[in-house]
Amino acid sequence: MYQMLVLSLFLWSCIFLSPTEPVESTTVSESIKSDTIPLLQQPIAVDSKAFYQQYERLRLNTHLKQFHCQALYDQGFAKDSLLAFAAVYLHHAIRDNICPFWYGTPWDYNGYTALPRQGTIACGYLVSTTLQHSGVKVNRYKLAQLYSHAIVTSICGEALTITGFENFKKHLSALPDGLYVVGLDNHVGWISIVGNSMTFIHSSYITPGVACSESIDQSIVLPLSQRFVLGAMDKNSPAVSSWLKGHPLALTTTIRP
Repeated sequence: MYQMLVLSLFLWSCIFLSPTEPVESTTVSESIKSDTIPLLQQPIAVDSKAFYQQYERLRLNTHLKQFHCQALYDQGFAKDSLLAFAAVYLHHAIRDNICPFWYGTPWDYNGYTALPRQGTIACGYLVSTTLQHSGVKVNRYKLAQLYSHAIVTSICGEALTITGFENFKKHLSALPDGLYVVGLDNHVGWISIVGNSMTFIHSSYITPGVACSESIDQSIVLPLSQRFVLGAMDKNSPAVSSWLKGHPLALTTTIRP
């Protein structure tokens, strides 16, 4: 039923997309920013059916935006601008819409639930599941089971290895706004940078022991790591390309610790 609804709405939207001539990047930006997905306003009781209904609506809206962008991309509409838009859109979709539903889901080393706040979720599965639920075609089991370095390179393509927490923070402070993936010695999560705000989104194996979003400076987990493998989910990343072009995300399986 969910897939049929998505397909029906996609076909409806395609009828109104003109395939005649490419448009300038500003026109593309205007055409795809008008119906951005709403932010989660107030938490809904987890035992309420409305909690999961809202989650499905957010996922549906994200997929509709994805289909719209894919159709424009396939028709040759300002491809570089569409890739840049997709990176920004995915940043906010994952950080502001998908991930908040997962906050409070208990961590477990073997956790792999696909439903927020039901069951348990390991750090790799939080990254892979939220990525999949944003519309990226990826086997969330196989991605989550890779070493953290391989998870970063699978999503981002290129990765930088940084030694020491203070060096890591210094490097982050010089980066532009965006969504990043960081692999630690034995952990992995999202890094979101917006202005002066830098947050670590992860399923924490120590306090608080749940999926959460916390300031880089307040994180207990980050300073425990000696090595940080960092990649950007920008317009040049495999994940953004996969989302926009509709092809499966290839996984890096040869990297070891």
